[in-house]
Amino acid sequence: MIFSTRLFRSTAPLPQGLQEAMLTWQALPRPDPRTLLGKVSFALVDVDVTGTSLRHDQVTGFAVAIIEGDSLDMGQLHHLPFDPADREAAIAATAQLFQRIGKLPLVTYNSAFVATMLNAFLEKLGAPSLAQESWLDLLWLLPSLYGGELTEQAGLLDWVRALELPVIGQHHALADVYAMAQLFLVALDRAEAQGMQTLEDLQRSQSSRRWLRG
Repeated sequence: MIFSTRLFRSTAPLPQGLQEAMLTWQALPRPDPRTLLGKVSFALVDVDVTGTSLRHDQVTGFAVAIIEGDSLDMGQLHHLPFDPADREAAIAATAQLFQRIGKLPLVTYNSAFVATMLNAFLEKLGAPSLAQESWLDLLWLLPSLYGGELTEQAGLLDWVRALELPVIGQHHALADVYAMAQLFLVALDRAEAQGMQTLEDLQRSQSSRRWLRG
């Protein structure tokens, strides 16, 4: 089956191995933003990269953590590494990525980097990008919930230490996505304590912080 070219505004069919995964992904419903937080599942996403240059470095793997309700099942922590020179391996990992994240709300730390690297990789591979997805970004969300000395200039490890969470590892997608998941669980508790009840409330809090910080 040739994938709909209108759906992703592409004149080329999807790479073999991605078509079925993408058809399934496209058919999934999006969560209602008014859903209560305790009933929303989230997909936390990070990427392994060869460096920090948006222009020159490459993605070499994905890490995904799925939060359901108010907990992280370690069986829902996934690492999908690949050699970027091996197109078949990259396609297989990408298919698994979309299978894992479905249409769940996406969460990361510093979406300006993670989402940009991810989308550039997807577009180069010939897969649909996630550019139209609304990411919850802990870089903005945590300061909006906690205030205090830590701001958008703080790093992931700064927040892990500030909230007294265990440091598992650094600068590796699997370790970082686990840290993000722990931070996000704490953030959800904080948000509910402040009267936030829905996914829409979280998105509004993040947007307000970004607007205030210009």
